[in-house]
Amino acid sequence: MSGSPPGCVCDLLQVVYVYHQTFVQPSEQAVAGRVQRGRGLSEQLLLAKLRRYKSDVTGLKLSYQHVLKTVNCDQPLNDVYHQVLSFVLRRRSMAPHIPRILLLGPPGSGKSLQARLLTQKYKLVNVPDSLVLRVLGERLGRLDCTVRGWILHGFPRDLEQARRLQESNYRPNRVFFLDITDEVAIERISLGATDPVSGKRYHALYHPAPNPEIQSRLQTHPDHTEQSVQCRLREYWTHTATLQCIYSDAVHVNADQDPHLVFESVESRLMERVSGRLRDIRRRRRTEEEGGNGMG
Repeated sequence: MSGSPPGCVCDLLQVVYVYHQTFVQPSEQAVAGRVQRGRGLSEQLLLAKLRRYKSDVTGLKLSYQHVLKTVNCDQPLNDVYHQVLSFVLRRRSMAPHIPRILLLGPPGSGKSLQARLLTQKYKLVNVPDSLVLRVLGERLGRLDCTVRGWILHGFPRDLEQARRLQESNYRPNRVFFLDITDEVAIERISLGATDPVSGKRYHALYHPAPNPEIQSRLQTHPDHTEQSVQCRLREYWTHTATLQCIYSDAVHVNADQDPHLVFESVESRLMERVSGRLRDIRRRRRTEEEGGNGMG
């Protein structure tokens, strides 16, 4: 009661209720007869708190801009409540709850592209796999990852990295394997080349150079030769069986198709899991409520 603002009164027998002389008056005469004025903040302290709030609110809005809804509270409480509830339910149906996603798969399976598509739609934080685990933990612990969720692609690569990630405070709650054959991986990577003048990337089958001049100057990255890709594939398959055991509930997606079809498959399974968890939560709540009513 000591923190109640001026004008508030409290029901001494039902301390969970706080009333206001103007805006929230007791509906029952018996309650109105026993309420007492709370020991509120002085006007000076209240003004100081308001000044502090105004100095902090801009930074808070920037930090939570992807999940923020501003509501006008200078209106009846029921109207405020329904606006907040509507926003919460709408957000719940449109996006996963703080997803922490791993995208795993062989070289050329499209992990980076799918990570970018998911990031663009759901405003996740796309974290590069080049970070060592200690630095990675620091990055995942920042406010944007905590609020918006994060996605890692191509990490962990082996048993030790997977164990250390599981032992950290940043366990994934959604894991996907993007599956393609070695032949498709080699074709996707080794037949690609980059124009050093424009920086554009071309592919001999899917996106060939538009003219002989550009074709003649294309360059292939040393890591993208057929021999290099085969070496990377052998390393990937050496650890894949172990990773699949650790992430036994992972979803396997056929990545040998149009990237947007792959995205639709990943997204549908992502939302399917969220819907299932929401159903489980509602079911548990109903069970608890029924049990409480039975005891009463």
